[in-house]
Amino acid sequence: MVALRFTSLFLLCTSFTALATNLPYKVTAPKGTSTLPSLTEWTKNFLTAVVAAPSEDAANAGFDAYLADNVTISYNDMVVARADYVAMRVAHGFPPTTVTVNQTIEVPTVANSSQAGIVSVFFTAAIGSQVAIASMDLVIKQDTSLRTGPGCDHRRIYGLTQVQA
Repeated sequence: MVALRFTSLFLLCTSFTALATNLPYKVTAPKGTSTLPSLTEWTKNFLTAVVAAPSEDAANAGFDAYLADNVTISYNDMVVARADYVAMRVAHGFPPTTVTVNQTIEVPTVANSSQAGIVSVFFTAAIGSQVAIASMDLVIKQDTSLRTGPGCDHRRIYGLTQVQA
């Protein structure tokens, strides 16, 4: 796990593009904007990386790339440890999954900035033959413990509240 975490952080800090090629999504910045995707796009990438992950390794890499080590998680009004939240995802297996984001609300901490903020997202996930409906509120901040460098995305989820039927 330590090696996987180190590898994830290394990939993230050497090049955001390099990380994107190892996860099941592609990140491209719109022309004329910063190199970081918006908080909403970043959240969609998080959902794809962990909910639609094709394997345990991919899901773990997604969690390591997006969740802060000291994240506070509430799942259906129960406080859940980070490791338990990750284990819940792994326990469901990895059937083919499609995530559809139905609605989002983005509130940046600083106006017109993608550096930090709160994103609320309502989504459905077609997991094999089942459909899960969920909402998630994410508190996204800069993780100052990460190494700096060109192309590094230091955003991490510090608060996650999920309600799922």
